[in-house]
Amino acid sequence: MQVRKAWLYQRFLSAGLLIPLVFTSCAPSPPSPSDGGLSPVHLRFATFTQGTAWYAYGASIAELLRPQLPSGSSLDVLPLAGGVANPQLLAQGKADFALNFAVNVQWARQGRIIYEEKME
Repeated sequence: MQVRKAWLYQRFLSAGLLIPLVFTSCAPSPPSPSDGGLSPVHLRFATFTQGTAWYAYGASIAELLRPQLPSGSSLDVLPLAGGVANPQLLAQGKADFALNFAVNVQWARQGRIIYEEKME
């Protein structure tokens, strides 16, 4: 019975990780620089310190996104703060997107618990 539970958990986890990738892969491609002359972008992705799962997720996501960016663009994975500080990095403009826990995002948007002011 224990093996069956582990198998089901593994299947649900796999499906949860693969479904967003499938939808992302099926999305229409952005126009290439030759199509619309898109300017290079410089993005910063806030994760957590090197060696953590969040940093590994960020590095993997960055590898998937880089080929989709206009020529000359960069995407830096920031090994800085983590859950509590990532909303602050976003609000201060020090990161363009970040990994986080849903509860921290809610607290940051409401300006409560560990955040003194509301953040967008």
